[in-house]
Amino acid sequence: AATDAYETLTKELREVARLQEIEGILSYDEQVFMAEGSAASRAAQKEALAGMIHAKKTGESMRAAVDACRGLALDDPRRAANVRDAIEELDTESRKSKELAEREARLESEAFVSWKGAREASDFSKFAPDLSKIFALK
Repeated sequence: AATDAYETLTKELREVARLQEIEGILSYDEQVFMAEGSAASRAAQKEALAGMIHAKKTGESMRAAVDACRGLALDDPRRAANVRDAIEELDTESRKSKELAEREARLESEAFVSWKGAREASDFSKFAPDLSKIFALK
């Protein structure tokens, strides 16, 4: 039973990891290759993906998998650490709304554009408003 519960949890965690890998690819592309004028579209893409990731991290199937593993006595310290981290992640992410996760992703994408412009102009004041919004959101 413990092995089945753990395998179910790792399946859920792998699905989240795959979505986060896509998020990383989008971010890398945004920072390295993205054409000027594509920022609004990329922000919308990252916002939508952040909502999907949040839903997967906090959804019923993840909650059931995590709850099935709470309190399990696992001999393998790596598995025990995975369960501990999954519990912590669920508990933390559940305190955040999907809308907040989406807003964070959009703002981070928009702030990257302003940071890039501020850096090129050597003018921090162009980035300061977005940085303040990020701090206020977090």
